[in-house]
Amino acid sequence: IRGRFIYNRVDQVDNNAELPAFFTTEPFRYYLVNLSEFHNFTPAISNEFRLGYNRYYSLTGSGSQVFPGLSQFPNLTIDAYQDNIGPDPNAPQSTIINTYQLTDNLTWTRGKHTLTFGFNGERFISPQTFTQRVRGDYEWSTLQGFLTDQVPDVFGERSAGNVVYYGNNWDI
Repeated sequence: IRGRFIYNRVDQVDNNAELPAFFTTEPFRYYLVNLSEFHNFTPAISNEFRLGYNRYYSLTGSGSQVFPGLSQFPNLTIDAYQDNIGPDPNAPQSTIINTYQLTDNLTWTRGKHTLTFGFNGERFISPQTFTQRVRGDYEWSTLQGFLTDQVPDVFGERSAGNVVYYGNNWDI
């Protein structure tokens, strides 16, 4: 009987925003649990049985900054200055991948021949969020357009809600 447990924790700075005031910490978490049982029924017949669980988690947050009248700080671009004010344009997003695995292999040796029969089944449960422009993207050609509260003359879009997508799957 064998077992294994691995926990890996990585926190790194998300510096995809142009201004350091919008940098955030991205947590990445990895978990692995594996149990294996090897059994010799006879000198010619052996079996391997494995159970496994793997979890991956990451979150790209958009920070705690607020913007008057909005629930989250949008991305604001003024073309005259070629600068983007706001968090990481890909934020917020998150990924969780849970993988459950069951494997059983039977090996039979007879004379010069070795036969192996087996089964491998995996279940993936994976809720994810990544809705484009959920915080809003607004772009003006000049600073005056922004300061006088004009409708963005280059680009303006905001999504309605941040929907969770479930990328669940069976592999057999």
